[in-house]
Amino acid sequence: MALRQYEHQNNSKQSSCAIRPIIPTRTAIPKLIAAPNANHCTDNDLRKLRNYQLSDYILRFIVAKVIKGSRGENTRAIILETALRLFRERGFEETTMRLIADEASVSLGNAYYYFHSKDELVHDFYSRLQESQLAACEGILATEKGLKNRLSGVIRAHLAVASPYQRLFISLFKIAADPENELSPFSRETAPVREQCIARFAEMIDGAQEKISPDLRAELPYLLWLYHCGIVLFWIYDKSPSFVRTYRLLELSSNIITNLIGIASIPIMTPARRSILGMIQSLKSV
Repeated sequence: MALRQYEHQNNSKQSSCAIRPIIPTRTAIPKLIAAPNANHCTDNDLRKLRNYQLSDYILRFIVAKVIKGSRGENTRAIILETALRLFRERGFEETTMRLIADEASVSLGNAYYYFHSKDELVHDFYSRLQESQLAACEGILATEKGLKNRLSGVIRAHLAVASPYQRLFISLFKIAADPENELSPFSRETAPVREQCIARFAEMIDGAQEKISPDLRAELPYLLWLYHCGIVLFWIYDKSPSFVRTYRLLELSSNIITNLIGIASIPIMTPARRSILGMIQSLKSV
């Protein structure tokens, strides 16, 4: 609003037309965003943006902000990738924020500006990994209709995305295994990532062709997320070539689990099913 008022006052003697309420976006100045060393905009760049009816002063102000934001995102990404590499190589506890800053060629204050702690770096990693894993599942959910193939396919996609970071997970597990630690998959701090993953299992179930009893369907996403955690734990310590043991376990166990789901949904199994689900709900409420 302040920029628009300034512009209106600056141009009031030239035109009585209202300024269009449009601010140039990054797509409007691709050359400036693509140039990593750009620190100013040229007269030619300004001429291309004249249709926004903003003065040179305001245009230079906006472009500088956009370039600064682009550089900030690049710096943040460099710090994160450097931290992940050091976590893999040295371990989480042995890696300090000062070492991360030195390796990323930024000041310690700059590193703390983007990430307040090593834990925050890991939370950012969790979020980015989750986004990639969810995207990797789209093809499976769009094509597979059987519950077994959907379940094993989703977990396979998760493992494929995570595979470059196995050493990192080994380092983190020593800390995240503590349920009181904020990096634990069961902690309050990781709840957004956890709920996203559980929601994906709910989507997987909803699109399956098998008939599942409503009471079991309500608890199944959480139960399958726990099963997924068990597979990931096995994968963390799997030293077989290309994780063949993990994928073998996944194929065998997913087949057993989907068969059990089918059996549990049979009407004659209703008393036993309700008893088991009641026990699970009781344990979750403690």
